[in-house]
Amino acid sequence: MKKNIIVLDMSGEEIGRTYKKRARGLIKSGRAESAGENTIRLMGEYGQHITKGSDIDMNTILFKARDWKCVKNAERSMITGFASDMTEVITLGSWDKENAGEATLFTIPEAGENRVVFWLNGGENEDKDEKCKLQIIPTDSELGEISQAEEEAKFSFNLNRNFVRPIKKYKGWNLYSIPFNSDKEYAVLRFVSLGAYTTIADAKDPSEYTGMKNVTDRYAQYRPLRHNIVFEDGWDNDEEYATRYLKDIWGGESVWVEEALSGQEAFDAFVKSVGDLAKKAASGAKDIGTKTFETGKAVGGKYGPTVVEAGKKYGSKAVELGKEGVDFVKKGAEKVLESDAVKDISAKIGDIFSKKEESTVPEEETHEFAQEAASAPDNAETAAGAETAEASETSDTADSADSSVDI
Repeated sequence: MKKNIIVLDMSGEEIGRTYKKRARGLIKSGRAESAGENTIRLMGEYGQHITKGSDIDMNTILFKARDWKCVKNAERSMITGFASDMTEVITLGSWDKENAGEATLFTIPEAGENRVVFWLNGGENEDKDEKCKLQIIPTDSELGEISQAEEEAKFSFNLNRNFVRPIKKYKGWNLYSIPFNSDKEYAVLRFVSLGAYTTIADAKDPSEYTGMKNVTDRYAQYRPLRHNIVFEDGWDNDEEYATRYLKDIWGGESVWVEEALSGQEAFDAFVKSVGDLAKKAASGAKDIGTKTFETGKAVGGKYGPTVVEAGKKYGSKAVELGKEGVDFVKKGAEKVLESDAVKDISAKIGDIFSKKEESTVPEEETHEFAQEAASAPDNAETAAGAETAEASETSDTADSADSSVDI
């Protein structure tokens, strides 16, 4: 059997393929409509929550109290739900350990994997000898009449004492998703409760509860049974495991506490957050890059010509100033060489060397002239530097008015 039926989402985009029988089932249940040859389009709430990559071939049977038959020791009623709105439930069983409660649903399973989704409350007693089960009986009977052989071949799921773990917990309510495969055309689903009150409530597709946190009983390990709505507080106030006693012993403002994520859930949440962050970063970088390019382009177009002209103007002015500086230094050096001080010192040095043998100048005075002669170039350079700096400052002041550009 091949998946040769194209599946479209509500907007008409292809999100996968499925089997022909599965497609017929989706159309029959009102979750899809025909959209051409070998093509179906998902509809309504189901179409909103199935996305590309989802397992389209998993047939989800959502519990709706109105569809179920209360066989014995069971009744259908309205109660206040999680969001303070009214929801329909079936309550079955009692504390009586001889009289079981039973409710059934006759349905048509699909090829491949099926699952039953429902919320459950209660189903346990303080003696820990209750029965709380979901039974699935595949059958060939189109009337739901189960043979002995089919009864013996049924699937039975224990919904008490964590034999089957719920996928979500919220203030005493447990969300179950029970999978099964069937090679029969039909199936009978049966809830059984003995020795405890069990309440089953309508459920939505599990994907709608993804963002709901687990909120569990703070004192669960000290109680012999789980929360049950038949009690005002959820537990018998006259027993030693009552909330009022446990609060005095163990403290805690509220009976409810958000359950820590499991290792896998924490890892999945981390991976998702990193993926979301990477997407945002990539999108942000793209936006910033685009804006930077556009801004640079605009600024370059507006101020580019001005900057170029300013560069040309002040580049040539710098060259001219450099030439003037070289000429000024040359003239300063000539003035130093022609100064009376240099000439006088040169004359003295000449006299010293020409009259060395017959000179009567004391050794100390000769040494003083030598020192003065040695320092003469430094003194000349200092004087020239002062004159050069003064001239340069005057030139800068003169040009300062032309050096400002409005860009």
